[in-house]
Amino acid sequence: MRSEEIFKKLELLGEGSYGKVYKVIDQKTNIVYALKKIKMRIKDEGVPATTLREVSLLRELNHPSIIFLKDLRYYPSDQKMYLLFEFLDMDLRKFIDGYTKIHRDLHLTLIKNIFWKIVDGLDYVHENFIFHRDLKPQNILISQDGKNIKIGDFGLARKFSIPFGAYSKELVT
Repeated sequence: MRSEEIFKKLELLGEGSYGKVYKVIDQKTNIVYALKKIKMRIKDEGVPATTLREVSLLRELNHPSIIFLKDLRYYPSDQKMYLLFEFLDMDLRKFIDGYTKIHRDLHLTLIKNIFWKIVDGLDYVHENFIFHRDLKPQNILISQDGKNIKIGDFGLARKFSIPFGAYSKELVT
């Protein structure tokens, strides 16, 4: 069964060089997810390296502050790949912008909670010898109420070992 048959697209959440992310609903369970449709650039190149990296690392990680990859669907004959993630309402940038329009400034308790969950997730990632390498407000996902915070987008992340080897220097968002 194809992803298009199971999930109904509700809205486009974002778009980048990787592809598009949609808010979708499972038509059988009525559970809302984020569905990342991966761009398969050239037929001969196969799955993009960033997607392979993200999938392999997220399969290793299991933590309340790390986005959960629920499923992966690859259709080689159609050159389509989908990643199914748990859904959170927005990213940290949108949350801060929306919250400050209503309340003028963030409450200290809320700031501490958000910061603690990011640091806790990052600590877990580092304990598993992984560098995220693209941590920014747009890659921190958050629920509407600000209580559920998850680190997402592991496309540039990579494993490391001690002692540190040579790693690329040109990482720019």
